[in-house]
Amino acid sequence: PPAGGPLYNVGHVTSSVVDRNLTNNSAQTWTTVIARADLSVDLTDLPDPVYAGMPLTYTIQVDNYGPSVAANARVTSTLPAGTVFLGATAGSGNWACAYDSNLHVVICSIPVLTNGGPSQEIHLRIIAPASPSTISGSVSIGSNALDTALAKTKEVIKALEPAFAKIKEWFGLIKAGDWNGLVKSVFS
Repeated sequence: PPAGGPLYNVGHVTSSVVDRNLTNNSAQTWTTVIARADLSVDLTDLPDPVYAGMPLTYTIQVDNYGPSVAANARVTSTLPAGTVFLGATAGSGNWACAYDSNLHVVICSIPVLTNGGPSQEIHLRIIAPASPSTISGSVSIGSNALDTALAKTKEVIKALEPAFAKIKEWFGLIKAGDWNGLVKSVFS
């Protein structure tokens, strides 16, 4: 299944020759298919700079580089302090957005984010703070599919853990002034 889930397969065998044992003429298996998606999100603003107390639009660009569709994709955008939320619209895709006024966060979701398609956009309209300042918004994306880039990063970090431990050991030896111990550790 493109979105992941169980896959069931049955095989049968027949023959024109008489088979005295029919109980071993079929087999079945279940395979768990895990959806993988390389999700990407980008955030831009317009206008920049913006005058205090004036409208500002954040554009969130969403991509799924596959290989699977991303089921139940969610984009979460934390709005800058001091801004006023006006609304959210999908520039493309069937995104449904909701604003949480307690957290000052916009959450947009789509049942299926296809892979390899054109970028999808979500537009958030806000009012800049009344007093001049530098503001910063943030955005993240997630889904039910395993994000292959995140999984690969975790694999790389896990693979490097022994090297990090060795470097930490070396810094401890340097800090302690144990030069003989350092040389022994480096060349062991």
